[in-house]
Amino acid sequence: MTTQTNKQFKTVQNKCIDIFGKIYTNNNSIFIPLMDDKTKTNNIKKLKDYLNNNVDLYELSIVFLGGIKQEYKTAVKIKLIE
Repeated sequence: MTTQTNKQFKTVQNKCIDIFGKIYTNNNSIFIPLMDDKTKTNNIKKLKDYLNNNVDLYELSIVFLGGIKQEYKTAVKIKLIE
């Protein structure tokens, strides 16, 4: 990741924390577990609006996270593209 992209990644991380509270990162991706409540749709819209106005190119997807002895959770995945 370039220095500019790394700086932008940190800024996006902070915005995600502001909107959703808890996030996870892996390499150059951000994972945000979604709560099954009424705020989910509005929070995704806030995130999408922020990314559209502040990031040149990104990938936003809905994924399922899970693991051993754990039910899957719906999550948002963001990947900044250089």
